[in-house]
Amino acid sequence: MTKKTPKRTWRISGINLIWLAAYAAVMTCIVLGMFHYRAKIQSQLADPQKRAEWEAWREDVRDQQEVESPEERGPVERRVPKSTIPPMFVLMNENFMTLLVAAVVAGSLLFGLLVFAVKGVVSRVELPHDASLDEDVASKTPPSDE
Repeated sequence: MTKKTPKRTWRISGINLIWLAAYAAVMTCIVLGMFHYRAKIQSQLADPQKRAEWEAWREDVRDQQEVESPEERGPVERRVPKSTIPPMFVLMNENFMTLLVAAVVAGSLLFGLLVFAVKGVVSRVELPHDASLDEDVASKTPPSDE
């Protein structure tokens, strides 16, 4: 005779379903937020005023570093950026996928830590009742002075 092994059915409890929905919402917010921020940075680069501000800053640094006396150069010695494109645009354009993956991984780790902490605080753990332990505690307690 062969024994039938019972089929395993996977059931997700209601609270775990809520955690899963919360995780999906948080990850969606992170991803959409990153795409929104990238679009914002790209639209700023298209703005002629923002390009002019970047060029003015580069010229200011160039002017500060061309002064002969070190006292007049300013509090920090800066190098003139070689790029005509602001660094935030380069970061969001060339390294966007790396930033997105890092944000999702960091968000997942923090969310997992939050779930672990909340479940640990909320869960009820029943300790096994040991009658001998009660007797040991009762024998070691000093008598009261009543």
